[in-house]
Amino acid sequence: MALIINILLMLASASVIVTPKNCLVESGQKCSVWNKNQDGYQLKNEGVSVLLQPNAIASILDSDTVELISGNVSVTSRQTTQIESSFATFICERCQAQFYLVNGRLHVKNLEGKLTYKSITNDTFSEFPVGFQTSFYAVNVLTGKAKQEVFSPIDVNSAIDFFTTFTEAKEYIDKIEARETFYATKAGEASLVYKQEAERQIAQEQEKNNLLEQKKAREEKERAALKKLFRQKNYLE
Repeated sequence: MALIINILLMLASASVIVTPKNCLVESGQKCSVWNKNQDGYQLKNEGVSVLLQPNAIASILDSDTVELISGNVSVTSRQTTQIESSFATFICERCQAQFYLVNGRLHVKNLEGKLTYKSITNDTFSEFPVGFQTSFYAVNVLTGKAKQEVFSPIDVNSAIDFFTTFTEAKEYIDKIEARETFYATKAGEASLVYKQEAERQIAQEQEKNNLLEQKKAREEKERAALKKLFRQKNYLE
């Protein structure tokens, strides 16, 4: 992993903590970055740009994997990138997404491109629609399920605010503003997205219940067979 660091940012970032030391300039290591600056901090390689707001922490695992640790992070990918967190896993294919991880919640906006995801209690990936946002929560210890909010149209102003402290702010902001009309149309699609998401979750829940019922039936059949074998061996039948 050879990261190309903006030299001016690097010189001005005495309060950026990197672990292990020198991992930004050495390949083949997991590299964790904690941005303690008052301004945003940017990491780039050939296919992925990771922007960290003040106090955000993220790890670059390799050239195509980012791990979210804490705070407000944006990922812009020109390739297929996996984004990991303790709430959900995302696959970003030439997309731009914002992630805000704080106080037991991960809030996500998909600004552009193909983004798919699966929560930590799901086995399959689902589509994360462009122009929408949602939040993921920790697994409920009583139900064993991870809560996810209903998709809603993104807040364009908050999406723009994220970039204001970065050197390349105008480039990002102009791009979002050019798509503002597109985002506005998402309000009309919200009810359909909600319906589709509800149907998907119901189907997943039904599939899980069916698998549990099948497992229960198999176990009962196995117990009956063992019981019969025991009785036969002990001349009880």
